[in-house]
Amino acid sequence: MIRRGRTVIALALLSVVLGGCLRPEDPPSAQIEVFLCADFLSCSDDTFLVNGTCVGHTDKADAYNTISYNLAPSTSYAVSACVAGCASCGGVANFTTPAEFPDEVFRSGFNFYCSTPCNPP
Repeated sequence: MIRRGRTVIALALLSVVLGGCLRPEDPPSAQIEVFLCADFLSCSDDTFLVNGTCVGHTDKADAYNTISYNLAPSTSYAVSACVAGCASCGGVANFTTPAEFPDEVFRSGFNFYCSTPCNPP
């Protein structure tokens, strides 16, 4: 154990991964990042269906948005944009995550739109 002030860290339970600490039983994860085109919110209510789970997203200034869902490495996922709290969802984007994530956000390369397609900058 290492004791720093009032903090005690049990080294047997921790491993260093990308500058952070994780318990060995917790695999590294990342949140999925998608690009929302300018007209996206005119036909969606900000919800996404990820492998059967209805989730929201976090707005960012540059139109890249992080979906509030932790991805596991080397796993297949299906994502679609929805309305009415995931009662009705659009087309599905499928992908498989890499074996390791370089950081806490996985840029999927997907963009979502209503009627006007766009490309991320």
